[in-house]
Amino acid sequence: MVAWRRFATHDAYGNGLRRAQLRGWFYPVIAFAIAVGAQRLAPGRAAIARRTLPVYVVGAALHLVPFETARGYCRVLALDFLAITTVYSGHVHEYCRPTSFLLLLSVALS
Repeated sequence: MVAWRRFATHDAYGNGLRRAQLRGWFYPVIAFAIAVGAQRLAPGRAAIARRTLPVYVVGAALHLVPFETARGYCRVLALDFLAITTVYSGHVHEYCRPTSFLLLLSVALS
């Protein structure tokens, strides 16, 4: 299901779409920066930064792991979408209060 020998060097995703050679390398750099830098932020900001971490971890897996089948790629693509929508809803919750119409709308649309 995964061709580990081609980690981050594969030309196409598991579904056949072409992959740019540097696509995905930014994600682990940002994930590391969040993990290290969140300690230096104010408590509220640090919590928001840590909540963002899954987006970059799953995004790195999506773009750097060479899935050989569309099924494996699509599973991680679904996890990527789930991470993005969950983090976005958490940010809306943090900034707009839990009873906000915007929070309910963002969850309903995701």
